Amino acid sequence: MPSLYRIISPTQYKRMPWKNGLGETLEIMRLEDGIGVRFRLSQASVVEEGEFSFFDGLQRTLVMLSGNGITLSHQSDETCHPLHVFNHALDQASFLGGDKTYATLTDGPIEDLNIMARQADTVAHVATHSSPMMLKSEANVALFAGLYAQSDCQIVINVAGRAPEVVSVLQDHTVHMLEEAELTLVSGNGIWITVTSTSKIC
Repeated sequence: MPSLYRIISPTQYKRMPWKNGLGETLEIMRLEDGIGVRFRLSQASVVEEGEFSFFDGLQRTLVMLSGNGITLSHQSDETCHPLHVFNHALDQASFLGGDKTYATLTDGPIEDLNIMARQADTVAHVATHSSPMMLKSEANVALFAGLYAQSDCQIVINVAGRAPEVVSVLQDHTVHMLEEAELTLVSGNGIWITVTSTSKIC
């Protein structure tokens, strides 16, 4: 039988410098085509205040994994946008990668999960969950479907015609779903991500 999922461990994440040179990111998943980056999932530490890297054409979603808080201010052309204030783990916000975004730390560094999707033809659905929670993987139609474990998690994967599979997922690991399935988050906290195409087939 084909595998339902694969677990990506932090040792498999690709360490890359930030475009602005102020830090580095751990790239978990990346999808590119002839145009450029279509989707990227990464984890990073923000250890000092400063301007975020410029990613024009990408929609960004940031989820705080740990830390005492961060505030993001955004500006495009001469327009200032509402602040995004993160006070607790699993707080999240979406903003344009092409905006000028400045980060102000509340009290020390934070860890975050960053999801980027190309605005022209791709959308990332991001939701934070605490157990117990039912989830549905549509990996058969999604570009990516998976769970990032913000803490140690246990999930049960159900697929018609197969016995339920209990899976333990360690903190900071990622479950990449490969088949359509129903999941139950039995314990722990996680970020469920589904990336789909918005382009129409003519």
